[in-house]
Amino acid sequence: METRLLKLLPDEIAKRQPLVLFDGDCNMCNQTVQFLLKNNPKKDLNFTSLQSVSAGIILAISGKAFQQANTVLFLQDNILSGKSTAALNISSHLGFPWQIFLIFRIVPVPIRDAVYGFIAKNRYKWFGKKTSCRLTNEFSDRFLN
Repeated sequence: METRLLKLLPDEIAKRQPLVLFDGDCNMCNQTVQFLLKNNPKKDLNFTSLQSVSAGIILAISGKAFQQANTVLFLQDNILSGKSTAALNISSHLGFPWQIFLIFRIVPVPIRDAVYGFIAKNRYKWFGKKTSCRLTNEFSDRFLN
């Protein structure tokens, strides 16, 4: 799933692309963000939780109804992607050996999204929920409210 955002994004959001929108309540998602912060050699990935004001603006501009907690979203070049496509687009910003996951682009989207959906559906059961976000000053400039 990809959507080109035709309306102009506010400057504060537009200049923060590429932007990962993640479920801030999910332990697995928060651990994934920590992994991305450590394995993004260009340090070009920025982050905001799906519960943030910025995410709400992006979702409103996209005109799409997403069940916020059910997918990671990725905004790059004013294109909003979700589910497995977002995950693969994010992995293109990682260093070696993590870019190997890009090989999964050959798998048809419905199959990739089915696997993604199964994990998304069970992630709270497997990993639990967070009551607060673990954000260190070292990475605070890479997060958007």
